[in-house]
Amino acid sequence: YRSIAAIPIIVGPELVQWGVVVATSDRPSRFTLHHDEKGSLSAEVTRALAGMVALAVASQRPAPLL
Repeated sequence: YRSIAAIPIIVGPELVQWGVVVATSDRPSRFTLHHDEKGSLSAEVTRALAGMVALAVASQRPAPLL
């Protein structure tokens, strides 16, 4: 791999780290914070996927007892 973006999957109000979403590329400097004209991809796509996974996991967890 020449580039990697790794975003933790954080679940629930207790902020439990459930896992990590990882994106890789064979191109150097492939992931950036913002899309640019050189063809780099924003790491925001990986961050969005981590958020969707966190939402799916949270929706399947039992509700905490009050």
